Amino acid sequence: MVNRLRLSPLAAPRLSQTAARPNPVALMSFALLAGLFLLGLGLQFFGDPYGGRPHISLALSGLGGEGQEDPQVARSNPAIVAEEVPEMAQVDLGAIRVIPAEEASEGAISGSPARPTYDGTRVRLAPAPVPGLFVAGEHGRIPVIGPNGQRPADVYARPYSNPDDLPRIALVIGGLGLNPETTQAAIERLPQEVTLSFVPYADNLQSWIDRAREHGHEVIVELPLEPFDYPSNDPGPATLLTSNEWVANADNLDWVMSRATGYVGLMNYQGARLTASTRSFTPVLQDIAARGLIYLDDGSSPRSLTQRIGPETGGSWAIANRRIDLRRNETAISSALTHLEAAASEGGVAIGVGFAYPVTVDEIIGWADTLDVKGFSLAPLSAATQPRRAKNSQTK
Repeated sequence: MVNRLRLSPLAAPRLSQTAARPNPVALMSFALLAGLFLLGLGLQFFGDPYGGRPHISLALSGLGGEGQEDPQVARSNPAIVAEEVPEMAQVDLGAIRVIPAEEASEGAISGSPARPTYDGTRVRLAPAPVPGLFVAGEHGRIPVIGPNGQRPADVYARPYSNPDDLPRIALVIGGLGLNPETTQAAIERLPQEVTLSFVPYADNLQSWIDRAREHGHEVIVELPLEPFDYPSNDPGPATLLTSNEWVANADNLDWVMSRATGYVGLMNYQGARLTASTRSFTPVLQDIAARGLIYLDDGSSPRSLTQRIGPETGGSWAIANRRIDLRRNETAISSALTHLEAAASEGGVAIGVGFAYPVTVDEIIGWADTLDVKGFSLAPLSAATQPRRAKNSQTK
């Protein structure tokens, strides 16, 4: 429900019968009334900057039971309305409402899959969206597998080469888009091979993703999922809930996916309750896989069913080995990165997740410079996912 600011009528000031001086309360009240009157005149003549712009109210369902674990889950994907693409939405977190943002630019889009270009030593990923890799949904563009089988996870991926077959380490730095300074620093300072993860509620999300891709970073978007202590701990509007039927969760999933284009996949934001529910989580992973996207589990919940359900979807998925900055100091982050090296040596690949804290960024930069000597390869997320076990079907 959209929150609206309601101004109470001002009570008429009471004048003192004994004092000859003007009452300060009366003067302040008069000034406030005059200001509101002038504001009304300004809006009448110059227009409300948000007037006439469409908005969406997201009604969040209350907390219900966790839902029964039902192995017989509907496997159909939500219907996609092939209508004109509406404006993408932004979220005003203070008012918890969704307001439209400018639609993603379509400049420099070709009819063929995106191809990276090389500017000196920097890889510059081609503009998104690529025609054929999206359809019009109720909330905006949502990704699909292309007519020739091209997956967004492949087309929007950062090119990767590892001719010596070195152990691979992928880093995903998340929480981006809400703080402009932090986001800009992560885009410009982190090694290009580091995958960047953006919050769906960020203003100008498409611009941030475009900028990250111009700097050579592969990107993903964070998917708000229900934690065990919801609603006291609320991941935000459009959170997928165990109390919802699939049609409601599918609509929220579509909204998140419609926020931007050019990303290779989705990563959970919280979600310990939902990812532990077969009934609620299975169709989410199936839909993500059917759209040709990667799903990354951040590894924060030991009860997550990603490892059990993921292989059955036919999509690409991964589970992070470690959160590298649970403690925000150089020693702890350096130790976590060393653990990733050990995991990569043992299993051939390891994935770490973290946030764009200044100390995290600094430690990653210094650590990345040592990888060649140590015999490791810094890889984008798309090069560190589990192999697909079944052929993806195209979402229609």
